[in-house]
Amino acid sequence: MFGTRLGTRPKNFYHGTDEEAARQIQEQGFKVGLGAGGLLGRGVYCTATLDKALEYAKGPHGGIVLELEVDLGKCKELEPNDPMMTSWQSQYDSAWAPFSAANPGDIGKEENCVKDPKRIKVVRAIGRNMGALHRGGYDIIDGKLIQTHAGLQEVEVTLARPRPSKVTRVGVRRHFALDHAASRAHAYTADAAKALDQHRVMCV
Repeated sequence: MFGTRLGTRPKNFYHGTDEEAARQIQEQGFKVGLGAGGLLGRGVYCTATLDKALEYAKGPHGGIVLELEVDLGKCKELEPNDPMMTSWQSQYDSAWAPFSAANPGDIGKEENCVKDPKRIKVVRAIGRNMGALHRGGYDIIDGKLIQTHAGLQEVEVTLARPRPSKVTRVGVRRHFALDHAASRAHAYTADAAKALDQHRVMCV
């Protein structure tokens, strides 16, 4: 039998994700998909255990952990093989599994699922690997994840792109010169025709 939190209810939780998802969550908030959801059903998943959130902070540049303030509302405490494991949403605002839903024997990896994303506020972003984050073109300023530049790898690819050959550049210049000459010739012909018409009018 798993014990309760002894009357204490944490407000600070964590959610691990990748860099781009973290930016979208900061700007637009959490969104609950239309599917059946995870092992605790539909809702936003978070945990009061930082180590567990770090397991989900996987991105191309180290991943991000979002620190959250969560209003759990009426919270259902679940047990392994609980009959309401995925159906608590009809009676509760959130659910708490004091164990890993994927591996109930893995004590200390608790998780919560919150039905309404409006109960969640993002406090700050935490980079799992700030060096990799900076190299990927991101930074965290005043607790907010921002994109600072294209990223070292993308810049390297851009610099590595071959420049047009001398023949190509000469060809472009020659093509432009020909177009310019043709345009001038056309203008000259039009002016000559206009002058001839005027001369004919004067001679009538």
